[in-house]
Amino acid sequence: MSLGMAGAYLLACSLRASRDDPQVAFAEYEARLRPLIERKQVSALSLADWFAPPTRLGLFIRNGLRQLAGQPALARLLVGGMLASHLDLS
Repeated sequence: MSLGMAGAYLLACSLRASRDDPQVAFAEYEARLRPLIERKQVSALSLADWFAPPTRLGLFIRNGLRQLAGQPALARLLVGGMLASHLDLS
């Protein structure tokens, strides 16, 4: 599930639970989503060189690993941690 879809779902749940009080709903929504978003932002900064390697060697390694990640048996091992959100949707 994409982060956008998960966020929309959480917002809808918060709005329903708040009984038409948007201020309460938005506060609950932010409290639930902010920790995940902050972790994703930190992760994005630490992975910047992965997406745009500063050297030819880095580019070669990135491209090779990206091809390996296309193999289902290796995909979870190589990129699973980048994709995990651990967001409780209940």
